[in-house]
Amino acid sequence: MQQMIDSMRAYAPIPWEQIPDLGLYKDQVITYIERVYAPLYGAQAARLLTPSMINNYVKMGVIARPEGKKYGREQLAMLTMLVVLKQASSLEDTARLMNVDRSAGARPIYEAFCTYLTEQLSSFADSLAASDATALHLAVGAAVGSLACEAMLAAEQRGRESDAPRRSK
Repeated sequence: MQQMIDSMRAYAPIPWEQIPDLGLYKDQVITYIERVYAPLYGAQAARLLTPSMINNYVKMGVIARPEGKKYGREQLAMLTMLVVLKQASSLEDTARLMNVDRSAGARPIYEAFCTYLTEQLSSFADSLAASDATALHLAVGAAVGSLACEAMLAAEQRGRESDAPRRSK
């Protein structure tokens, strides 16, 4: 457990400027994601993203199509967020979380994600180090967080739908 706590405290998300801006092929994208999350997930990082997952995310419009079979910085940022967020939310909800304001591009969403991830890792590491937290306690907390996220997204969707008729007049 101490190793996990240390990993959580030491982990730092990749800053936007350090995400490769040269196009990467799909196999390079997978290797990149594995390396980004290896400090947290260890050997499990190899299962976070597969070629078929990337294909599905493109087909569903969660990430933009590659240009000439190469994925750029924005797509890498979106995939970096996606592999974490999909573990706590449905793919549909994850896509909505990541599409908060696409007109501004991926950078503001990615930077907010990095801030929240750093805060949560630090908070969980402190909590684990200071208490007798059990796996059940953590699982219940994750389930409640997921439930709250779904409720917030549903409320936002209802708000957008109720605003839509007013905008069209």
